[in-house]
Amino acid sequence: MAQRKINLRQVLECLRIGKISEPAHLTTQGDWKATLEHLYAGDLVKVAVAIEPQEDGDWAIIITVMD
Repeated sequence: MAQRKINLRQVLECLRIGKISEPAHLTTQGDWKATLEHLYAGDLVKVAVAIEPQEDGDWAIIITVMD
């Protein structure tokens, strides 16, 4: 996030009220992925979210920030 000059508040707002720019879909790795975007303080923030099943039955959430 620091490399892209995007702060945690921008990411959280994107997750909370961002619009879906790439709908959720099942990937070849077996996880679900979607991309959201939100204009925050003049910056377009894009956040890719993947929900991945773990061997122990839990789920991992992977978040990637794009600018």
